[in-house]
Amino acid sequence: MKRDASRAAVRCCKRLATLCLIVAALQTQARAEELPDQGWSRLTVGVLPVRDYTRDAAGLFRTSNPDVTARWVGSLERLLRRLDEVKLVPSAELLGRLASRPDYKERDRLGATYQKLGRESFEAVQQARALELLGRASEAYLAVHADTVKPARAADVYFYRGLALLEAGKTDAAHVALRTMFLLDPKRSFKPGYYGKNVEAALRRALTDIASQPDPARLLYDIERLVGLAQRARVAVLVLASVVGSARSPVLQLTLFDVRSRGILLSERVPVGATAVEPNDRLDRVLTGWHTCHVEARVKSSFVIPRRRLGVFVEVGYAHTLMLKHQTRAMFHSPGAYISVTWEPSENFVVFGRTIQMVSLPDANTDLLESFMTSRLAIGVGLTGGSRNIRGFLEAGVEAGFAFNDIQLSRDVDCKHFGAQHPRCTSVSTFQAPGVWFGFAVGAGLRWRLIQSWHMRASIDASLYVADTELVKQLNFPLSISLGIGNQF
Repeated sequence: MKRDASRAAVRCCKRLATLCLIVAALQTQARAEELPDQGWSRLTVGVLPVRDYTRDAAGLFRTSNPDVTARWVGSLERLLRRLDEVKLVPSAELLGRLASRPDYKERDRLGATYQKLGRESFEAVQQARALELLGRASEAYLAVHADTVKPARAADVYFYRGLALLEAGKTDAAHVALRTMFLLDPKRSFKPGYYGKNVEAALRRALTDIASQPDPARLLYDIERLVGLAQRARVAVLVLASVVGSARSPVLQLTLFDVRSRGILLSERVPVGATAVEPNDRLDRVLTGWHTCHVEARVKSSFVIPRRRLGVFVEVGYAHTLMLKHQTRAMFHSPGAYISVTWEPSENFVVFGRTIQMVSLPDANTDLLESFMTSRLAIGVGLTGGSRNIRGFLEAGVEAGFAFNDIQLSRDVDCKHFGAQHPRCTSVSTFQAPGVWFGFAVGAGLRWRLIQSWHMRASIDASLYVADTELVKQLNFPLSISLGIGNQF
């Protein structure tokens, strides 16, 4: 009898070890599928289009303005491509990644429709309607970063918004709209005398405002926009570059944003005018310095790009159960293993499923004649709260239990000595397999984070079986204490 119990306990331990290996394998596979081009030793760096903000208000009504950005896009990409352990996503490929997202075409078409209707409403002198439609167009473009893919078209939206706001007397809001237009399309020019003096003055003020900014690109992209853009383009670092200063003394403003830390890794100004000393060499030194500090000195695990987790927790561990209601004179123990799957659709609400595989061992008096195995399954909902590292939870649901061996209970000495089948055994309660329990389950516990997405879980769970069967009258109120390890997906 003791040998059978030992074998059952060994089987439980083997099953628990196998479950841990399966969870680890699934986690490795999930990360490999999510980041197919992000190896452990390479950092994905994407380059945003370079914009030239060197034009002054005097060139606002010229028909042509030279653009020097193509040269510096090529220089940046060439220097980044030479760096070890860096996977470059050139500007053209980055825009292609944004435009290839499943929701891009739908939002892009929607934005174009709103833009067309908004312009028609503006030309029909329906300013309120125009502002509403142009606002919707802007929202549709921003949702999928279409303003980055097609900046000139998005700039049109802000231009007509600015005109409509000027006519409505909202000069401050008009200034912001016109400034955004120039941020998106800094080389935009206008026919002299076509618009009224108040419009021309507003355009000059917006362009002058941009010229006073040390890094105009930061007005266009705040932190949240950069994070969303990097995640949609599947890059870990974004390179923002713009040519600022004056046409005679241009300066390349270089900014590197890391989506993992949500911070600026580098902000550097490199003179690139005709009088600058070897601007390419200076730019090379700047990028090499960043590469040495932020790439070569990293740990491998830091290269995993933050991803939006589904809020699903999978845990495995050890569970020890006691039947608080029992017909044995001494309490018997039921060691086992559990698997728990919890989904948090919101910050404080959970949906859970839990199964426990346990072996009930004979008590000290062997009133439980033989060991038996039980599978318990519980599902339900609960509440959770706490900090990022430690969270508590309360759960409630329904439970079903199934015993896969005959359960034999007796206080008769002859039954214990000769066996339940012996003629001298006259007092034994036998419950034929499968034994079934149904009832309610409640639980409470803690989950605390160890490293990255791994955590420990401890809980105490109790059940009340209510089905009107003889088995429920004999064995009821299981109380389980569990401790395990899990991962968040």
